[in-house]
Amino acid sequence: MPEQEVVYGDSRISVEFLKWWFEGVFGYVEIRPIPNRREDEEAARMALRWRRSFQTNRLEDVEDHLRAGYQDAIMARCGWYFGVCPRYKPVKREEDGRWVGGSREDVDCCRGAWADIDDHGDEDDAQRMKHAERALEVLADLGIVPSAVVRSGGGQGKHLYFRFTKSVDASTGVQISRKLARVLGSDPAVADAARVLRIPGSLHTKSGTPILVKIESQNDDRYDPDAFEHALDEAAAAMGIDTSESIDLRTDDSRSTEAWDPVPIDFIRENLPALCPRMALYIAEPNVVTEPVWHKMASLLKSLNPDSVLFHEWSKGYNAGPDKRYRFPETERKFRSSQGKPIRCSTFHALDPLQLCQECPHFAKQTSPATVVRRAYAKAIGQTGIYGMPRSSKEEIRLDGRQVDGITFDRLPSGDPNMKRTVGTDNATQSPGEWTEVEREDDVIVRDPEVFDVLRGLDETKEVVPRDYWRTQGMRFEIAKSWMQHSGNRAVRYDEERDKWELTHWDFAKILYQDFPSYYFYSGINLYNGSYYEFRKGDEEVVKRFIGEALASRNKGWATMGTINHIFSLYKNFLEADEERNVDDAKVVDVFDADPVFPVLNGLLDVSDGHPVLRDFTPDCRVTWKINVEWWPQWAEGPRRWTPAMKQAQEDIDEFLSLYEFTPETLQALLEALGYTLARFDMREQRYFILLGPGYNGKGTFLRILEAMCGKFVQTVTLQELAENRFAAGRLARAAVNIVADASNQTLKDTETIKKLTGNDLLTAEMKYRDAFPFRPRLKLWMAANYLPPTPDTSFGFFRRPLIFPFHKQFPVMNADWEKRLHTKEALSYLFFLAVKYYLKMRLDGRRLTESPEMRRVRLDYWANNDVVQAAIQNGIFEFPTHDRDADQYVVPRALATKAIELFAEELGRKKVSTSTLFERLRSNYGNESSEKVGNFAGSGEPIRNPCGRIPVVEG
Repeated sequence: MPEQEVVYGDSRISVEFLKWWFEGVFGYVEIRPIPNRREDEEAARMALRWRRSFQTNRLEDVEDHLRAGYQDAIMARCGWYFGVCPRYKPVKREEDGRWVGGSREDVDCCRGAWADIDDHGDEDDAQRMKHAERALEVLADLGIVPSAVVRSGGGQGKHLYFRFTKSVDASTGVQISRKLARVLGSDPAVADAARVLRIPGSLHTKSGTPILVKIESQNDDRYDPDAFEHALDEAAAAMGIDTSESIDLRTDDSRSTEAWDPVPIDFIRENLPALCPRMALYIAEPNVVTEPVWHKMASLLKSLNPDSVLFHEWSKGYNAGPDKRYRFPETERKFRSSQGKPIRCSTFHALDPLQLCQECPHFAKQTSPATVVRRAYAKAIGQTGIYGMPRSSKEEIRLDGRQVDGITFDRLPSGDPNMKRTVGTDNATQSPGEWTEVEREDDVIVRDPEVFDVLRGLDETKEVVPRDYWRTQGMRFEIAKSWMQHSGNRAVRYDEERDKWELTHWDFAKILYQDFPSYYFYSGINLYNGSYYEFRKGDEEVVKRFIGEALASRNKGWATMGTINHIFSLYKNFLEADEERNVDDAKVVDVFDADPVFPVLNGLLDVSDGHPVLRDFTPDCRVTWKINVEWWPQWAEGPRRWTPAMKQAQEDIDEFLSLYEFTPETLQALLEALGYTLARFDMREQRYFILLGPGYNGKGTFLRILEAMCGKFVQTVTLQELAENRFAAGRLARAAVNIVADASNQTLKDTETIKKLTGNDLLTAEMKYRDAFPFRPRLKLWMAANYLPPTPDTSFGFFRRPLIFPFHKQFPVMNADWEKRLHTKEALSYLFFLAVKYYLKMRLDGRRLTESPEMRRVRLDYWANNDVVQAAIQNGIFEFPTHDRDADQYVVPRALATKAIELFAEELGRKKVSTSTLFERLRSNYGNESSEKVGNFAGSGEPIRNPCGRIPVVEG
């Protein structure tokens, strides 16, 4: 039987089309697989895993994703779709299962217009297709042809795309696409900002037979949005189509009640103050109305009638001073800017608490004055329910007035405690006629149209920059002007009375705070710089300079020290009041640099599953440093993928490491230690590293390479400074590595700071001119020494920590440029690759850092030189049983053990230790050294057993 040919989608076609459609647009493209059948639970689960977003300027990343998805057997039971409009943030699934980032609220702009001419298998398919073809001919006569035509399946269905010369805002794009649907007679529901359409190059498999979604035609034609809409109007007129008729869509996102029938002005004038004592008070005494309440009144009145006459009539009496009185232009603008939503009584009460409201029967119902007026008017004309509801909403209301399809037409929340709300999520199905009372001011006040024009119109292409874009850029001075044009201008308001633009300080500070991630800890502002959170000396001046440059780019008169300082004080207030971003100093270690990633020059190397994957920088990954190397996966693929420079680097690094003439186990230990050092998220080992040996043996060369890798995140505080200088620890709070290139051999008197630094214990940092703060260090200690410093601390807790590498081989004389070759980006990248490789192998094997026999011998000698008890053990004065069954043979009198250590100390010229010190040392210290035969003595003939079950003895 011949082998059946397998058909896959073509990811190359898909990516080329997406690049073409989203050319020049900033944002995220949503890729969303949808199962062909709802009951296919397996495909549905897999589809959730493959749903992702990609940046429009990094669409090459989509190809691997789609290629793998197109070849997956389960995903062959899904259709592959993309979001026609770019989102300003990526899609992700919240803990409660909701998806965010894929709804129409997440769309900032439209790249063009689109339509779906589909054949549903209905009797009128032929007539509809014929009408669409006729409409396309009329448009062609007007100079409008589709920029792309895509065959969406096995029938005659087509997706049409018309690219614009410039992006338009989401509402304008939807309006034009709806008008296009009207002219073509196509599905109007497709004209939705969150719409997804089949990806060209994918397979249509709903019928069971795989059919490639093909591009029938494609060109580079672009149309001015206004000219395109005008052409639609001309085509509609020629074909006798009325495009002014509203298209009632369930996909319309508007929650305004302006689509409802208006209540007569006279009825509102007479009955609103009679039914609502609060409104009666505001009408009688307009000077008591605050600006937020005034905004709410505008929305409330507009929800009842779109005529502004009552808003003016009831605002005219306002006169609170020379600059605080009624002005017609400002009042009219406020009314126009409001969204016309019914504001609830509780919202007014929260802004302006009044006793008379609590005595009102309507207040207890948690309703809106607008709802009460509409009910009253309905009753007055002999109707029931809420007056003015559009037909699409009326059809969903039962006769008893209860909610239908999860929609409550009286008030929110629903009376049903089990009702799950979907409004505001991807699954929202709120209709344009819905009567939804609102509470938040953001839902009522919209941006002034003129400000919106400034926001979008200051660059030549009028492209819309996604709101999430600035989060990833960092507060860099070179983008201050661009940020002001696209985002900071939202804090600018036009004063019609004075005929000039004014800056709102509070809004400007809030926008700055929201757009640029920052955290406050260690007595300073830590700003995201595009790759990591950075603290710079003069942190406050950095923010102030950015504010000044942004303001000066719009109006130099705004960039005064008084204005800048005031905005900064507001910005800092936001930061300090934010419980998440004002981090407790002692808890910084739990928040920052805790994720298993290596931040490198070209991204974040994620090793969370033990296998390195390079990801894009994101402020959501909270790291405070960056390694000065690039991760090149080609190293793992072998020399065939290496460039000549990479091959040379590999030879140079291998030669360099071979000069040390380490044993294989010691070389493994060195590379593991380097990888562990760069794994700042890992503090489990509680070790520090010493390179020991005489001069000219490569200690300094190795440390200079480590310093080149870690750059400005290196400090050089000596052990003696840590013990004696109270400001020394403060220099290590933000450091990743501390390197001492030539350690002193002076006595190390206080070792507690070293134990705390390597043990991740709490320290106090003192800095000049700043408040002291507690911190838990995330750094690794390295030093080079000709001799090891003596210390009075003989504890196991200190001597278990150093990993000492014996550098005893003297280097030959090398060329002048030899060390320079070790610092090339290729050489540093290769050494980093080796370090990560050995580190991950260690962790995947479940091991700790390797200590070779020669390293262990040096460490125990260092211990013995400072501790006579350890020296006695190494010289065989004490022996230990291997098994408990031999314990009885290893019991000696206490006096004999004490005498033996006294004689041994006298022979070495060392200070004697007391009996209690000897026994305590054996109990608490040596039993922890797993390969040491350490236990306890019993002076009475009865062995004292420790957790290790071992008993030390004294030779006779």
